Amino acid sequence: MKKSFPLVLSIALLSSLSGCSRRMPQVDLGGLDPGLLERCRESPGVLIVADELFDTYWGGGYDTIRRKLLGEYGGGGTTADPTTRMTVRRTRLLILSPGGGDAARKFYVVHYRESLPPVEARAWMENGEEKPVNVIPSGTRALADWPCELGFPRMSEFTLSTLLPGDLVEIQVPVSGPDILFFRFGSDRFCSANARATFGHPDDEFRPDLAALTVDATREVRLESPPGEYPQVFGLRRLLPPLTEQRLPYVLRAPRCPDWPHLRGRIFHTPLCLSRGGDIAGRGRAHPALVSPVKPGERTRRMAAVAEWMERHFTIEESGLPFWGRWLPDAPAEKAVTKRRGNAGTAAVLAFRILEEAGLSPRLALVLVDPKAPFDRAFPSPAQFDTLAVVVSGDKGEDLWLVPGIKFDLERMPPVEIQRASALVAERWFIERDAAGSCSPANEANFSCQNSTPEPVELRLVDFPKLRPPAPAPEAPGESLGSQPESATPSTVPNP
Repeated sequence: MKKSFPLVLSIALLSSLSGCSRRMPQVDLGGLDPGLLERCRESPGVLIVADELFDTYWGGGYDTIRRKLLGEYGGGGTTADPTTRMTVRRTRLLILSPGGGDAARKFYVVHYRESLPPVEARAWMENGEEKPVNVIPSGTRALADWPCELGFPRMSEFTLSTLLPGDLVEIQVPVSGPDILFFRFGSDRFCSANARATFGHPDDEFRPDLAALTVDATREVRLESPPGEYPQVFGLRRLLPPLTEQRLPYVLRAPRCPDWPHLRGRIFHTPLCLSRGGDIAGRGRAHPALVSPVKPGERTRRMAAVAEWMERHFTIEESGLPFWGRWLPDAPAEKAVTKRRGNAGTAAVLAFRILEEAGLSPRLALVLVDPKAPFDRAFPSPAQFDTLAVVVSGDKGEDLWLVPGIKFDLERMPPVEIQRASALVAERWFIERDAAGSCSPANEANFSCQNSTPEPVELRLVDFPKLRPPAPAPEAPGESLGSQPESATPSTVPNP
């Protein structure tokens, strides 16, 4: 406790004494829908009047993964380097009600370093006078157990001092790790009247190697910068009510790969590593018969047995990982088999390990399960998928798909739920089993392309026969607020 007190004090001082008094930013609500604004005043009582993503030199170079993700290998790179740019999110919240003030006091930051990220907050009263505000760390929890990685996502909670109706609070936090590659407009907690994402910095050189994909069911996100100009600026200019995370429009940024096979095979490095090490069979673990060497003619039967065991004994939980990593496992197989619970990626890792022990030579694959999520074949990026699956060749050479969360049925291969789009399959492994345990950070190349050097994994994009998917589940009543369109239409916005 004694060690944490100076840190708490320093963050509080940073937030309240970070600079000279500033004038209250102007807030214009005149162009907003009066009816929807009144509903936002009643609940949730908070309106996001500005939400920006941009690159800046603020923060002293806290994030060190950015350079590897974007291929910026030259210069700087030290943690304390003030000349290292980092991606920052600045949000301004207008408090509309007492309940909104209580809700806006808490905010969360995802980060990769063990140390707390730098955060900054300022607040102004309704009369325009700046008021002191303290930022107090409330706790940090790990979002994943990746023992083979040097960095893994954590989430820290921060609490602000009292906010009253009429107050305007500005919060600035670093955007860490692969989160710099996308921006989600709007909020699942508050109403949002304005949002803007600037990908790049005026100091950057011409970047023809980057592309952007817009996925927007609201049809209100626009490319504001001239086509072909860098940096790219995307903006939202309509009041949005709180939406579920699955319905928030977003822009995904990624290196412009020639095609899907050119994605670096390291995207599967983390799940492969997490499948190795430790015992998975025995008392309190998987039944020894599941991992016994498979006999000729029993491949299909064994696959069905493993799938049935997983469905009976493993509980799939919602992933706590950020949006970009929704398909990644959150724990290694050796822990998952004893806990008997985890996200869909963890279930896939455990099934992969059991099938590998049995000698079925399983393959990992990425699939798209969400019925509302679009798929753009012209935009190679693993972030388009949401679920990690396992593929095994059956007795007749047919592909058998084990997709966590979907009932395994030999009469429906592949499952109809994944036949709307394609799947990215790791076709062959070139990693020695013993060497796979000594993992290097995979996130440094999750979204990168490879053009010449051989990769340890051979990737293949599988096209399914386009069958009619099951009808999507009806939306909750709250999601219709604002008359949002049902369809989500992706569009690829080329970078110069």
